Amino acid sequence: MRDKSLWVVVIISVLLILSAGAAGALPGHLLAPEAPQVAGKINYQGRLTDPVGGPLSGTFDMRFRLYDDPAAGTLLWDSGSLPVTVSQGLFNVGLTPPTSYFDGRALWLSLTVGGELLTPRQELNAAPYALSLKPGAKIWGSPSAATGGAIDVVMTDYQPQASAVRGYVSTTGTAIYGDSRNGAGVFGHSHQTYGVQGSSFWGWGGYFHSQTGNGVVVETGGIDTWDHAGTFRAAMGNAVYAVSTGNAAVRAESGSGAAGLARPGGAVGVVGLGAMHGVWGSGDAGKGVYGVSRSSDGVYGEASGDLGTAAGVKGQIWSGDGYAVYGVKYGAFGNALRADEHGSGNALAALSDNGFGLWSSTGSADNNYGLYTPDNIFSLNYQMSGALMRVVQNASADVLETGDVVALTGISAPLNDGDAPVIQVSQITTANSTAVAGVVYSAFNVRAVDGSWQSTGEGRKPGEEVVLPGPVAAGGYLLMVVQGPALVNVDTAAGALQTGDLLSTASTAGYAGRAAEVAVEGQAMALPGTVFGKALEPLTAGQKQIYVYVTLQ
Repeated sequence: MRDKSLWVVVIISVLLILSAGAAGALPGHLLAPEAPQVAGKINYQGRLTDPVGGPLSGTFDMRFRLYDDPAAGTLLWDSGSLPVTVSQGLFNVGLTPPTSYFDGRALWLSLTVGGELLTPRQELNAAPYALSLKPGAKIWGSPSAATGGAIDVVMTDYQPQASAVRGYVSTTGTAIYGDSRNGAGVFGHSHQTYGVQGSSFWGWGGYFHSQTGNGVVVETGGIDTWDHAGTFRAAMGNAVYAVSTGNAAVRAESGSGAAGLARPGGAVGVVGLGAMHGVWGSGDAGKGVYGVSRSSDGVYGEASGDLGTAAGVKGQIWSGDGYAVYGVKYGAFGNALRADEHGSGNALAALSDNGFGLWSSTGSADNNYGLYTPDNIFSLNYQMSGALMRVVQNASADVLETGDVVALTGISAPLNDGDAPVIQVSQITTANSTAVAGVVYSAFNVRAVDGSWQSTGEGRKPGEEVVLPGPVAAGGYLLMVVQGPALVNVDTAAGALQTGDLLSTASTAGYAGRAAEVAVEGQAMALPGTVFGKALEPLTAGQKQIYVYVTLQ
């Protein structure tokens, strides 16, 4: 072919592969009726002549190569040998290099005819309006309709992992950025799945920020469906539906600003308002709703209106083990669960068909207090397995120990305004005393009931026990058993004891012994007003602490 001259006039057009959708799409949606697609080819046209300029005709072997440099560079694509028909010098070839190379970079096309490499390589230039697709370019104009777009990209094939528009940043920055003066910065719509989906390996799947409005506003008109047994069947539409397999499905943190002008309590992690559920959470194995706050409320619920079923926070379990509402508190102060009521209802109402209406426990080593109230308690029946005790004061100069039998001495000022006076006691020193009051259980931390921390809800300090070890000094406070089982100092000087024998105070200070008897109309009976308990185990001789059922008579 060295005896030929070749002039090539090149016209290049990059054709976008357009997607088509089914007919009957929603009004205003991007989908259009199904239509034929244009070919994804580069149209290469040229003119081939002989050495004197005469046009040639026939079939000629041609080969096209794509490079990223005008002279050297990297070979990106090779068409291989192509038979090309030339008529009166004119020819037309459809080339199909990968469209991924046409991303705004400079490219050059090399042509070989009949084994002869023609030089120089020809630079591929864009059609005028294709320049708007170069990096940094802008597209100006109005959409085709009120619901159209400046650019409409439609994907027709069903490829779950594919994207109609895809953005990628290799270093830092935003892959896709949307900015609008009045409408939505980014708007996503889907008929079957997610309107907008975000994913991230290390950062946030979605991040939203607003200076004065809401970071995220989500609305839905759907409902959930349940069967007659209360089992969740399908989510027909939730304003927010969050699923997590390893961490919190929804985590909300609040700064120091108020959650809302009308919301009390300062900053909160989540504020929920709604005609039905302000915040609704469900978890198969974890927490339905989990809230954490550094300085205020992890979860705050509020309900208003006259409906008897309205609840600020409501917990419900359909079946199996678990807790309808479960509160955990760590640190020095605060409450695991607190309920306030300022109207005429109940601050906390608990109902159970089979278990406990209210179950409360403490992790404190002294078991105090699973339930504490500075107010009166009303109950249909009162049942217990342990002893009933009173807080009293040691009014004598003697040191009182666990198991000592004590007598009434008088009363002192109440610990709190409105309380009853505190009973004062001292160690028993006489036998068969009618002043017997009960048995010393332990020393008592009066701070637990004097109102110094209940009013603020701070709780006891870490390591501060209610029941204190050691003796009770003069003026100190103690717990005195007035009913139920207790260890008691017992002396057999008045006779051996069997289970069920009546006990009164003994002549040994602080001890109990067999109750003295008198004859009334020939019938032996204990002295009235002296019996304070019944032996729960026998003692044949000596002095020892045994279990006694304290029951003042």
